Amino acid sequence: MRSWLFVPADQPIKIEKAFASAADIVIVDLEDSVALAQKPAAREICVEVISKLPKRQFYIRINSLDMNMIEIDLAIIAKLKPDGIILPKCNGMADVQKLEIFLNVLETEYGLAENSIKILPIITETPLGIFNAGTYAQATVKSKRLIGITWGAEDLSAAIGATNNRDTHNLYTDVPRLARSFTILGAAAAEIIAIDAVYPNFKDIEGLNAETSDGLRDGFSGKMAIHPAQIDIINSIYTASAQEIEQANAIIAAFAAQPDAGVINYNGKMLDKPHLLQAQRVLTRR
Repeated sequence: MRSWLFVPADQPIKIEKAFASAADIVIVDLEDSVALAQKPAAREICVEVISKLPKRQFYIRINSLDMNMIEIDLAIIAKLKPDGIILPKCNGMADVQKLEIFLNVLETEYGLAENSIKILPIITETPLGIFNAGTYAQATVKSKRLIGITWGAEDLSAAIGATNNRDTHNLYTDVPRLARSFTILGAAAAEIIAIDAVYPNFKDIEGLNAETSDGLRDGFSGKMAIHPAQIDIINSIYTASAQEIEQANAIIAAFAAQPDAGVINYNGKMLDKPHLLQAQRVLTRR
């Protein structure tokens, strides 16, 4: 799940192109990319279009819980049976649990497999959501739907009254950088994946390349996109090279050959458990 491509739910041609793209996951968006007055039509359009397309992995971004559209949006979920839901403006694990209650009822009512619809919340679009990044690891019972968490800077900027979320060098300013860090830490604490935010300027290939590489370096497992032109770069960066896989396998084998050793000598370097974990993570990027 390296690349996650957003597409407006009310744009048939764009939906068709997104479904035909190389994105690992398509996100059909009922929220920000659809005007309020257009949302009823968008629900009908996406059902009509997707029902005719070849099956592939896709999620639906529903409207935030405070919009009070959850039951209407979930009626679309029942018809399309997506792989998962993107939950925007999530204020913490309590919001995920609220959504899970609705999904439990929906799966029972429509005969869907239990916990078949996964959840990926966007956790930094409200200030409270950032402070609650640790709650995903604190749930009494580990969620079988929560596969990861992601973040975004645009709604957060509006919430705090920021005039911009990037500086003159096109780098995130302090608050969104903090939100980004909390996403990585919150995911690691909960032992789930972290997905990086979109890069808004789809024509800036150099900027996308740099930001995607930084995301991989810092611990993200994939990145969201707003245009099909961004997918190849994201997939390429988040896919381990043959050389990386070969070295990872060699490190894992070296540790396996010395099961009682806390530290091993590998090609003249002293490696310990964090290096083993890093090697194992490389193999998940194939």
